[in-house]
Amino acid sequence: MPQKLWVQHNTAGKIFGPTKVSIEGCSDVDDFLKEIKKEFEISGPSSHLTLYQSDGTTVIDVEVNPSLLAEGKARKNPLVVKTVVSSSQVQPIDLGLHSLTTVDLHIYAARATKKFENINVEIQSGKINVESLLKEYRWKRLYFLEFKTLLQYDKDGWSLNNAFIGGNVYKLRHEIDDGYDESIGFSDAKIERVEKHFNLRIPQSFLPEEEYPQVDIPNSLFEQLVLLRKRNSLFSETARRTLISLFLANAIEYADGEEKLLVEEEMSFSCVLEESGKRIKYNGPVDFAIGHSPVDTRLNQDCALLVVEAKTVAKLGEALGQALAQAATNFIIRKLEGRGVNGHLKVYWCISDGESWRFGYITEGKGAKLDVQQANTTTCWFHQRHMTPMKEECSKLFSLIVFWVKKAMESSRTTSRRNSGNVDEFDLDNLNIEFASASIE
Repeated sequence: MPQKLWVQHNTAGKIFGPTKVSIEGCSDVDDFLKEIKKEFEISGPSSHLTLYQSDGTTVIDVEVNPSLLAEGKARKNPLVVKTVVSSSQVQPIDLGLHSLTTVDLHIYAARATKKFENINVEIQSGKINVESLLKEYRWKRLYFLEFKTLLQYDKDGWSLNNAFIGGNVYKLRHEIDDGYDESIGFSDAKIERVEKHFNLRIPQSFLPEEEYPQVDIPNSLFEQLVLLRKRNSLFSETARRTLISLFLANAIEYADGEEKLLVEEEMSFSCVLEESGKRIKYNGPVDFAIGHSPVDTRLNQDCALLVVEAKTVAKLGEALGQALAQAATNFIIRKLEGRGVNGHLKVYWCISDGESWRFGYITEGKGAKLDVQQANTTTCWFHQRHMTPMKEECSKLFSLIVFWVKKAMESSRTTSRRNSGNVDEFDLDNLNIEFASASIE
């Protein structure tokens, strides 16, 4: 007689197992369900569980001795357990709003905008058991989608201060429990926290104005800018990225020579660091990364010399924290790989809405500090429909972009992947970095 049977746990959206569950000491299926509950760490009483044959539809009576079951003896033929709450097991609070005993939860994943999963759950006294959902689906937290507020729960797992009404639909967003104490997307990076986490030194003053050669904007670029101004409202971030992309492509073409510079869009950066014993992860895509490409097709993960963050006019002020987090992550990636010139490394960054451009760079400071330098913002207005872009003003802006692209290019001449010739005194260990990486999806 086998002492264990194969069991598979089916939920509304996931399947766990099959795994072996002991039947030793179980005189009937009711006892066996208690063992299954322990093995799969299923929340709620075992009386809410139902055991099925391998087809998942034929119910096995709770009085059957599990040692007599024909199925479950092979992994390919497991028994199936599901949580099934009958109406007799859940008592509605009243005959009004809470007379219906379930609600539909539309669960969205991370920053996804499409419906991720539809889950029907029971309510008691207008509450749902949040803790059981988190355990069952391996989620870290749940938030109300519309209000972006955390769905809190009491010591028994039931939601706090929320009146869920039977029969209604509620939209929630989940966070996956990925092993980090905090995950911060670059789009949510705030300057105060970035400064602290990456140990940045940000001066109040700006870099002194530099003289840079004036070049004529290419006629083809100027004509495209005029057409965009005429036919596009330029209010969305996508439209702004189009402007930035045009400027960058033309600036690189002008500045490149034989350097084989390339623009990579949506390159993913990631960095994990520690703060007071907590593991904090920064990650997300970078709008534009510029570096040398030895194969003329894609950037290597440690090749970025300049990262550019695109924003709308209204949100440009929010971009600094995001750009510095991206640049600091890129700095760490390149430093770990020994890139730079003679052991000295600068990583350039830029924030822009296509008309206003602010450039700067991050470099190693004394001790464990990363020094941030930034220039004043330069603006060339051409989005107002009653204005015709002035070629002279557009040329000044184009010259500025060419100037900074060249500075970034010359910070690691010939190849972004050049190894450091010497090792300086800057110690990344003082930043408590666990790892940093970049990738192209």
